[in-house]
Amino acid sequence: MTANAYNLLRDRSSYLFPCLIWIDSICINQNNISEKTEQVRLMGDIYTRASLVTVWLSTSAPRQSDMDEITDNFQATLALFQIRRFNSIEASLSNNVSQFASIASEREKPSWEAVSKLLDHPYFERSWIIQEVVLASCIRVMYRRVEIDWEIFASGLLRMGQGNIYTGVALRTADAEISPKLKRMGTLGQIEKWRRKRLRGEEISFSDIALGIKSFQATDLRDKIFAVHGICGTVSEDLTVPDYSKKLSDVYLDATRRLIKEEGISRILFLEGVGYSLEATSGLENFPSWAPYWSRATDFVTLSYAGQKIDYCAGGDAQLDLHHLDGTSLLLSTHLFGTIEELGPVFGLRFSEVREQNAVHEPQFLQALINSYQLILNTEHKHNPYQHASVPHTVEELFWRLLIGNRTTRERPAPLHVKEMYTTYMQLAIKEQQNIGEGISQTALKDVIQQVQGAWEYAGWASRASGNRRVCVTKNGYVGLGPPLSVIGDIVAVVIGAQTPFIVRRVKGTAEMNQFQLVGECYIHGIMDGEALEGMTDATIIEVI
Repeated sequence: MTANAYNLLRDRSSYLFPCLIWIDSICINQNNISEKTEQVRLMGDIYTRASLVTVWLSTSAPRQSDMDEITDNFQATLALFQIRRFNSIEASLSNNVSQFASIASEREKPSWEAVSKLLDHPYFERSWIIQEVVLASCIRVMYRRVEIDWEIFASGLLRMGQGNIYTGVALRTADAEISPKLKRMGTLGQIEKWRRKRLRGEEISFSDIALGIKSFQATDLRDKIFAVHGICGTVSEDLTVPDYSKKLSDVYLDATRRLIKEEGISRILFLEGVGYSLEATSGLENFPSWAPYWSRATDFVTLSYAGQKIDYCAGGDAQLDLHHLDGTSLLLSTHLFGTIEELGPVFGLRFSEVREQNAVHEPQFLQALINSYQLILNTEHKHNPYQHASVPHTVEELFWRLLIGNRTTRERPAPLHVKEMYTTYMQLAIKEQQNIGEGISQTALKDVIQQVQGAWEYAGWASRASGNRRVCVTKNGYVGLGPPLSVIGDIVAVVIGAQTPFIVRRVKGTAEMNQFQLVGECYIHGIMDGEALEGMTDATIIEVI
């Protein structure tokens, strides 16, 4: 292996050293890696053929004192000790509430602080670790001077994330600091899912990783796509082969076209939209609104493709009808269902962190719930399209079903007993709001978990459906959940064949009146099973740019 290849590997894995212990039968010629593009293409082959990949995680400052060195090594030992303990717990959280609670409630502050420090490591967010972990046949982790098998390391951390009700308390860290740590657990979970799939001999399609790679970080934003080269199965024309001569926008459009080739247009519409962010990305100023912005993470859980038993079918049973894909425009068959007339406040990040300690203390969070409920209550006095429908029409039932998108992780529509979980959840939220600062004590943690397990479960369903979304009301009185940057005047469009409706925004100052930008997915209560298409004779063809 040449010095250039070794240096490339080290640069791409700045927190992994030594990365490779053995390389089997690899002979790399100096001239073959003179170009950056060719270097990147070789990396997948390197990791695939390696007998052992060693991940070296170090969080110490250079030239530290001997005492600091000893302290860091001791903290590493404590962190891996806790990770091993969580790995020993059975995977099913529901059957191990007491065991999780017992570990989390222990006053082992040094151990939890050590785990917290480990989770500060930027390693977990870097795009290039995807290849290293997924393609390697055997991995070990060296954290300071302590060694642990990758399977135990990953499994232990993921079970901590699975039990984040408890780790949020046990990590003894502020709410603002918990979220990035849980996100790093999430990226680790994505990688481990892909790794296990590959070890089982299953092919990984580009659509399998399409949403996950948005959560990773890269200095060169093209590497969000190039970093997964060699992992995905090939198509007739591989549009994601590393090529650093391409502009960022061309790389992302090619990745989008590959996704369309593999899965069809329905698999990309829910990935993006101008409603996700207002942040401008250099090189993507005129990027189409319907194509995924791979450069930035999705701040909320998508509504489409949640699971075969609970998927929506707002656009009916027909295949999504793509009339035309020309450059940066899409022509879609739609039914323009209604215009947004009123909007509630955004359920911010606190909503998705509701299971963390003190999350329900945030005044803005509870106020968003109250204001959204009041908005629906006022809407009922104007017009109620649900009174003659087969869906709930009382404000209370409409609200609790709306917050969770009318589904659990197992059933759709949500069964009636979920209302009791919602009621307990709201009582807890109000009680915590009235006792700001008290929180949940360590001694009472186990009892609280047992008492409000159903409320937490409801909060989890609500965070997936409503987190970072806002209540919207259409002019014809329908109520739903829209993207955070929806505005009054946006239009609800039911795309023929799509699982969910979409919020679209008419482009002003254009010659064509049917030119729109995609804002994002939405949930509109009462039309998620194709009801909006009943009696419709002609579809409206719109151009999404």
